[in-house]
Amino acid sequence: MQTFEAFRENSENGAARVSDEKRAALAQFATKFQAARLGAFDRIIYGLNRLLRPMLALDTLGLLVSAMASSVWFSSRMVGVALIQKPLWWLMGAIVSIYFWARYQVKRQAFLTLYRADRANGTSNFGRQTPRPAACFDGTARGKLCG
Repeated sequence: MQTFEAFRENSENGAARVSDEKRAALAQFATKFQAARLGAFDRIIYGLNRLLRPMLALDTLGLLVSAMASSVWFSSRMVGVALIQKPLWWLMGAIVSIYFWARYQVKRQAFLTLYRADRANGTSNFGRQTPRPAACFDGTARGKLCG
């Protein structure tokens, strides 16, 4: 039986490994949703942030449709945009840049917090154990020390 396992994985141990991996993945996903309850203001702001990208995408498609439907109306609006002075464009660019920089900073700090917690716990890859070889050269099963 030992020789047979050298060519084919032990099905029982394989199923246990798959089950452990699935359980670990579910535990990892569960930690993501165990955050503290946010206040009403924070929930409203997060909702607005989630609406921003779809609204921008739909507005862009709306501009394309309006340009095809009524080019005179669209060109009159674009003339108005062309008349905006450069300092206002600079101001809008600064506001948008600060907004995205702040979002990046918040996401980066959250990432670093998770990373440092995993490193302190002795794990890597955010909760997953470091992968080990399937079998050692001496024929022992996965999970045992080779040596």
